[in-house]
Formats: sequence, C-alpha cells, structure tokens
Amino acid sequence: MEQIKSFKEMTWKERFSQIWEYYRIPIFVGIAIFAVVFSLIKHFVTYQEPILNLAMVNAYIDDSKPTAIDDGIQLFLEDCQLEGEVSYNTSLYFQSDNLSGDAITALTSLDVMTSSGALDVYLSNEDGFLFLCDRGYFPDLSTVLTKEELDSLEDRLVYAKLEDGTKAPVGVRLKEDCKFLKATGAYPDGCVVGVSYAQSNPDAIEKFLTYVIWE
Repeated sequence: MEQIKSFKEMTWKERFSQIWEYYRIPIFVGIAIFAVVFSLIKHFVTYQEPILNLAMVNAYIDDSKPTAIDDGIQLFLEDCQLEGEVSYNTSLYFQSDNLSGDAITALTSLDVMTSSGALDVYLSNEDGFLFLCDRGYFPDLSTVLTKEELDSLEDRLVYAKLEDGTKAPVGVRLKEDCKFLKATGAYPDGCVVGVSYAQSNPDAIEKFLTYVIWE
C-alpha cells in the first residue's frame, strides 16, 4: 500500500500541487475579493467630484466622431481656463409624443437625478426642453443671469410657469454658431440650455452658460 507523505516531507512542487488541488477555488475567490477591494480603494482615493454635471437630453451622437462631446467639453475647459472633470449623460433620449418603454426609463432616470440634485445644467432640443418645463424642472434664470443679460437675450428666451404660477424665463436658445454646439455636433436642429434648482458649483455653471450663450 502506498504510504501517504506528510506535508513536511513533500517537495515544494508537491506542496504546491496539493494546495492547488484542494484550495484553488478559495484562492480564486480571495483574489477576486482583493481585486474588488483594491479597485474600490483606488476609486475613492483618486476620485474627484466633477466641477459640472450636464444632462444632454436627446443629444445626437455621430458614430463617426465618438469623441466629439469629450472634445467639446475639453475645449470649454481650456477656453475658460478651468481645471477638473465635467460629467455628462447622453443616454437621456425620449420623444414627448411617443413615450415608449425606453423613453419612460430615460425620464425616470432624469427625474431621479434631478430630485437628488445630481445635475447642474440641462441641454436639450426645444421639444424635449418644453416637455421638461411642464414637469417643473427649471428655475427662473434670474437666479444665475442678471436683468441686463436677460434683457439682451429676450428674443432667445424660453418661458415656463413656475410652481407659484408666475411665468419666468427658464431657458435660452443657443445660436447655430455656438462654439460648444459646433464642436460636439450634439444638437444639429437647435438646442436650449437651462439650469437645475440644485447648483453644486455656481462659478462653473456661470462660466458654462456664458460660454454656450455668448461664445
């Protein structure tokens, strides 16, 4: 009968083979747990809060130019001499006259992000923007623009009723030659910009509005 060696009597190769035979699943599990923990630690150590959070509603994405929006945002940061990350979401697509399952999902996501204060600025085609106006998304633009600035934009303003029943400017139609729109190509049929009630970085919001409205 074959005599079973004790662990101490085994060669290093035999020890490794035995460990691998009996413990390879726990080893794999341990490695996977370590990788997840390391990834989370790295994320929280290196993560920087975005200086601006954009909702790009009904944005057009040109498959032949996959980096166009990133390039446009980088151009904004460079032109305004800002440092930091700009977060944006382009998965928010719906047609107000045809609210399918995907559209309802997009609107639900937008509702959640809006109510949680996760967004600063909204960009949308006009039809989508007006639909969101009816859902009470936007505050009076006088909270971020002066009366003189609003007066100069009178023919480009979009109005909506606020919660108190008063009518106020809540959006601005951007010009076709807007530098950001030309760089991103996201709104070939026109775009309206508005802000959220929750504004995490007023300075970056003001700079972005100035950039897309007047440059």
